[in-house]
Amino acid sequence: MATSPWIRTCVAVLLQALMMCYLMCHQMCIVTLQPIVLHAGVGGAGIYARGFRRSTTIPPVAAAAIRSASDHNRPFNYVIVMLGINDLLREGKSAEDVKSGLQQIYSEALNAGSNVIAIPPFPAPGFVSK
Repeated sequence: MATSPWIRTCVAVLLQALMMCYLMCHQMCIVTLQPIVLHAGVGGAGIYARGFRRSTTIPPVAAAAIRSASDHNRPFNYVIVMLGINDLLREGKSAEDVKSGLQQIYSEALNAGSNVIAIPPFPAPGFVSK
């Protein structure tokens, strides 16, 4: 099955972010345990947009995952956030609304001692800059 250039771009950027985390960890010699990757995405969800199969938004899902890891003395070294496109496209939110919502997740991660890698929304078919 052929994939769109937009999907290939998204995957490439995510792989680059993961590689950057890997390299940063090894350069700082902080990798002492087996890495744990938690994918907390909910298809179709966003900061304000509810998921297609799970009627939730991402901030409470992300906050619960960050708190759980911290509560078990295994805080995340890095939290990679790629969020906002569903809010812009499906919910018609402004860039300022998305920025405000993202700040909630960034604050939660930073307060838990995690580093945040923010990946902005990509231009997509039907995307209109606001």
